Amino acid sequence: MFPGSVEENQSIGNRRKVEVFVKVIDEQSKGRVFSRLTEGSTKTDDPLVMKTFVYVEDPETFCFCLRWKHEDNNERWRSFFDMTPTVD
Repeated sequence: MFPGSVEENQSIGNRRKVEVFVKVIDEQSKGRVFSRLTEGSTKTDDPLVMKTFVYVEDPETFCFCLRWKHEDNNERWRSFFDMTPTVD
């Protein structure tokens, strides 16, 4: 997951709407992950990515943490695939 745009104005109480892009690792994961997203989530040009949203009080901190976690997950997946032997 990684953040997208943040609404300028508060939407619900003191919360602001933040777009979140959810990416799955492969086609087999799509159904399990995408079926759990909030109603109103939309497809993107990438079949492995959908756009959803959340409402948060502190969008700057939320986006910072989400970007950090996205980068951490990517590094872990790269490391995993580097260690996984290929089949002949």
